[in-house]
Amino acid sequence: MNLVQSLGVLGFDSRHLHQLRVAMIDETTKAYIAGLIDGEGSIMLLATHQGKWRTPTVSLSSTTRELVDLLREQYGGTIVSHKTYEDHHKPHWSWRVRYNKALLVCADLLPYLRVPAKVSRVKLLLEEYKALTPRNGKYTDDQRVAKAQFEDRFLATV
Repeated sequence: MNLVQSLGVLGFDSRHLHQLRVAMIDETTKAYIAGLIDGEGSIMLLATHQGKWRTPTVSLSSTTRELVDLLREQYGGTIVSHKTYEDHHKPHWSWRVRYNKALLVCADLLPYLRVPAKVSRVKLLLEEYKALTPRNGKYTDDQRVAKAQFEDRFLATV
């Protein structure tokens, strides 16, 4: 599945492509990044504010700055530098992408992921998250129940 097809699956149309600012990435780089995510990364639903629904998030922490720079260069997102508290600790950085960009990263890397729990989480996000999330953020009672059940299923995949 190419980038444009991935966008269509996620409910985007071509007008949103420029907003996501995702570089066209060669297959070798996608496979390499998927290996990094399989080994050291996280695919999660992250609560950003108390009382709000969790949002799709893909992240990776590393003591190698070039790795997190590569991820930001290819997919955008943010890099945070972490403070070292002990002399023997190395400096380390975290890269994170959230919301629709996280879904795009998931769609782009799915063919290359190998860890079963991460593959399951990505599939759940891609198949259900957008359909269960109203654009205006206003949920009916049935939608709240369905979203809570989705989050429970997602969080049970470890």
